[in-house]
Amino acid sequence: PLDAVTESINWHFDRIGCATSRKGLTLLGDTGVLSGSALGLYEFRDSGSGTNNRIITVSGTTAYYLSGTTWTSKRTGLTADSKARFSTFLDFVFMVNGTEATAIWDGDVANSFVTTGNAASAPTGKFIENFKSRMWIAGNTTYPDRLYFSSIPSSVATPVITWDTNVTTGQWIDISPSDGENITALKRDRSSLLVFKNNHIYRVYAFDDTEPDPKINVGTYSNESVVTAKTGIFF
Repeated sequence: PLDAVTESINWHFDRIGCATSRKGLTLLGDTGVLSGSALGLYEFRDSGSGTNNRIITVSGTTAYYLSGTTWTSKRTGLTADSKARFSTFLDFVFMVNGTEATAIWDGDVANSFVTTGNAASAPTGKFIENFKSRMWIAGNTTYPDRLYFSSIPSSVATPVITWDTNVTTGQWIDISPSDGENITALKRDRSSLLVFKNNHIYRVYAFDDTEPDPKINVGTYSNESVVTAKTGIFF
């Protein structure tokens, strides 16, 4: 309509009848301690009092968390140029990078990332998501079409998950194996886990309910291109 704005920069129109300027940017911490290109960024939110909420970044071969105004090392010896991705479940942040073992951290500054506990025997992968009370990992270099899933938590009081990656009897699903494409992204939707390949999207409803054929013949080459917005998932 003639009275509508057809073009704008740095404005939000979320509130009915109101236009607000986009919020600015704030530098987080002393970036001088970071040792290379940013390979991952995540905001871990603890479901308790929030004392373990953390901003986490991976730079070079090290994972850091923001302690006040200082980036503090929390996991070292990572493979250079390996993108790190994260997901939160059971008040732990799970970290994968396609090379190192899957690791978890509870956000407590006295603790570090570990590969034991809920990460014990977890597969190595590039992509991770939580869905239907399970953790899901894909992007294993040996099995690039394989989607692994954990057990459901063992109890409410002290929830623990386990993994079984046995090549014949383990907890995994092959998504259209050896079809000339590899899994490139995972994204949780309202009723399904979307598994992206280069040119297709598959829907997983549960560990025993998966579409054998793609939902749509369009995919993505980048996990970072998949974004959840108010009206759906864009990529």
